[in-house]
Amino acid sequence: GAASMAGRRITVLKKAGAAADHPIDPSYPEGSYLTNYLLRVL
Repeated sequence: GAASMAGRRITVLKKAGAAADHPIDPSYPEGSYLTNYLLRVL
């Protein structure tokens, strides 16, 4: 990918989604769009 082409290493430290007050409807998985990642780039 782009990181290896740039000579970088990426580690995913944490993946998080929406809070409990923003439930996801199992019949509509496209609603699971609120996602963030905490990454370490070396």
